[in-house]
Amino acid sequence: MTRPPGWLPRTMFGRNLLLIVALVALGQLASGAIWYTQVQRPRVDRAAAFVVWHAGTVRTTLAHVPPADRERTLDELNRLGRKGVRIARTVPDIGEAPLQPIARLFLERMQERIGSELQLRWQVAPERRLWVRIEVDGQPLWCGYSAEGLMPDISGLVLGLSVTVMLLAFVGAAVIQRHLNA
Repeated sequence: MTRPPGWLPRTMFGRNLLLIVALVALGQLASGAIWYTQVQRPRVDRAAAFVVWHAGTVRTTLAHVPPADRERTLDELNRLGRKGVRIARTVPDIGEAPLQPIARLFLERMQERIGSELQLRWQVAPERRLWVRIEVDGQPLWCGYSAEGLMPDISGLVLGLSVTVMLLAFVGAAVIQRHLNA
């Protein structure tokens, strides 16, 4: 009988444990890929479609309002607007906080979807918000969309669940293998 490579455990218990953990890890990777393609990508596409539609509607509405009435109309749009959506003359000081990978992915997909005509900025604190720059008669406006509605932060939950499943698989494999060895 040939010996296993040096990096493999030498005991049957260790090899079975490694096999079960590897299978669970592959299952987690497959689940992540499915989640990305079937949940996250369509969510970003829907959010991008909403942002493009809303920003275009705001731009068209304000372009058809006499300049003297725009401030009042802007206040009315903010008052009647969807919860989590804000329209401002200037974007708040956002800073340069590093983005989480999921937020970076969201911005990249969003920019692909909306094209180069709209400028995007991501606000991390005090609340997560996507800001989109539009122009009305050469004057810049910023539409701010709460990230909670566009992209809930579930990365901690997903990571926690993945680690928990891996630990449970490891413990389960150890219990089963110990039972078999006995």
